[in-house]
Amino acid sequence: MEDLKRLIELRIGLKKKKPRFVRQEGIKKKKLGVKWRKPMGMHSKLRRMLRGHPARVEPGWGSPAKAKGLSKEGLRKVVVHNIAELGKLDSKKEGAVISSNVGTRNRVEMVRKAQELGIMLLNIKAEKYLAAFESRQKEKAEKKSKESKEKETKQKEKEKKAAEKEKKEKETAADEKTPAEAGEGEASKGEKDQQKKELDRMLTKKDAS
Repeated sequence: MEDLKRLIELRIGLKKKKPRFVRQEGIKKKKLGVKWRKPMGMHSKLRRMLRGHPARVEPGWGSPAKAKGLSKEGLRKVVVHNIAELGKLDSKKEGAVISSNVGTRNRVEMVRKAQELGIMLLNIKAEKYLAAFESRQKEKAEKKSKESKEKETKQKEKEKKAAEKEKKEKETAADEKTPAEAGEGEASKGEKDQQKKELDRMLTKKDAS
């Protein structure tokens, strides 16, 4: 284990010194691109490794064979897509890399499961990620609650306005009675008075007899 740590430290040191290998003339000519290609020209300065020209890919720039493909912690990187795959990992030798295809809900579950199993996540900072997720969920819930209250308030105002409008229409209708309706009302009142008088007269005659 100590030997592996030493190799990883050596790899980190080599990577700091390692130059960027680019294709000859790649920076000058856009159509060539910068991806490395071995120079083959007879008079190529890069192939001949002349001073003042970019570095060429050589075995000496490579990382130690035992440290290749390992993380900074010395763990082998394993891409996982679900909790089942996560449960198969050896926490002492392997580190999990959650696939980019995994959705937010499943990702959160996988992060929590990894914390339970003591598995290191190499592409996510578990605590920071969960804190950010919970914060987003809280903001979302508050926003939803606020929108619901606003909707309820608007509905109440709408109902209140409708009631006021109906009341106003009734009052307007009462004030705007037609003359014919008013005359009919007066005639009806006169008839009632006449009937009352006749009834009183009949009662008076009955008492007299």
